[in-house]
Amino acid sequence: MQPVIVFFCFMLAQISPVLAQSAPVNKPDIKVGDRWMYRVVNMYNNEATSEFEQIITEVNGDEIKLDQKTFSSNAGDNVGSVARRKADRATWTFPDSRIFEGSFVFLAFPLEVGKTWKNEYQRRRNDSGTTKQ
Repeated sequence: MQPVIVFFCFMLAQISPVLAQSAPVNKPDIKVGDRWMYRVVNMYNNEATSEFEQIITEVNGDEIKLDQKTFSSNAGDNVGSVARRKADRATWTFPDSRIFEGSFVFLAFPLEVGKTWKNEYQRRRNDSGTTKQ
């Protein structure tokens, strides 16, 4: 009986990575009113430094518009600036006028466990220099 149990455990160990994989995730069906909350965390002390909320205000084909409200963790409930932003619905990527060569893609749908993608771009710095990322 013991060899059967060992064989079963061996087989289970071999197929468990296959069982753990999930199906690909397609781009979400974003609708006006959808919202997300994000928290910015200082990785040195693990403390939240700010939060921001994104609320979808318009959907037009593969373009979405949203309002982004920023909350400072030091100011309690005080809301900072509200930015009106536009994004590519297919990749959840925001246009950045400082990028002049290449592109930055935030999400590459469909998403799958272990999927990677590369971003190469050059961006103007505030001091008028450039940086390659």
